[in-house]
Amino acid sequence: MNSIVGHKSQIENIRKTLEAKMMPHAFLFTGPEGIGKKSVALEILKSFTCVKTKGSTIGYCETCAGCVKFEGSSHPDLFFIQPDGTQIKIPQIRELQSKLIYHPLEANQKMVLIDDAHKMNEEAANALLKTLEEPPEFTHFILISAMPHRLLPTIRSRCRQIAFSPLKDEDVAKYLIKNCALEEKKASHIARLAGGSIGNAISFDPAFVSGVLERFTAVSNKSSTADILELSETWGKEDTDKTRFILDFLSVLHRDMMMYLITGKKTDLVNEEAVKGASFRSVERIDKNLDEIFAARASLEFNSNKQLMFENLLFTLTS
Repeated sequence: MNSIVGHKSQIENIRKTLEAKMMPHAFLFTGPEGIGKKSVALEILKSFTCVKTKGSTIGYCETCAGCVKFEGSSHPDLFFIQPDGTQIKIPQIRELQSKLIYHPLEANQKMVLIDDAHKMNEEAANALLKTLEEPPEFTHFILISAMPHRLLPTIRSRCRQIAFSPLKDEDVAKYLIKNCALEEKKASHIARLAGGSIGNAISFDPAFVSGVLERFTAVSNKSSTADILELSETWGKEDTDKTRFILDFLSVLHRDMMMYLITGKKTDLVNEEAVKGASFRSVERIDKNLDEIFAARASLEFNSNKQLMFENLLFTLTS
């Protein structure tokens, strides 16, 4: 597990479970996107395919036939389900069920990983529920979801849930320095914008970030209705990941404003542009703006009209 960043308590919890031979029929790993849930799940799966460890702990030898087949994505007792387009559909679950009726071919257990489990459509979810209610012998599931509330309550209740939290900024920075050959200052800057997600950090786009800062600064200074409507339309067309990033970036920017007003220091700011923004905002106003940003972020998964969401938010932030 040396390749996993953070999540020490969760990993130790799982390790103890395996060593006590108390592996549940189904785990549900929850937490934000890009923080390492799937990486931990894959470590568990590989541990079960290893001929030496056989799932008795989290670990593997790397050299046995099971480990080699895992790395080559050819192990016959591993099954991976992910969205087909925007959904996990009933044929995917039916095909899985047809393969789980047989005993494992090489490992002691069959292992199923369902990524983005909340994207199962209703038919798929109901079909999986029946399998979880009467799980096949020698079979274990790991469901991964950033939005577990979208899963059927009955599916959640049949899984042991393990919650994963965003990573610390310093852990993300260390990863970037080690794996992306970034200098410390740049890695730290990106880490603070990534929201505890290595996935966000790796996909960091400096040009996009600069554009978000430039456009928001412009509407803040000018506060023109036409400009706000135009920016809302532009941002409303971005995909969900970029929309989340915009909101997270605005949150970081406002925290910087708050920090500067309280401390008067620039040294710990992610964006020094926050100094200008703080010059015409009070601590109370920034605090209210942060509440509005958090509310927009929380509503994103339910809000189909992102343009309207940005309109309401930007009019509040720039008033």
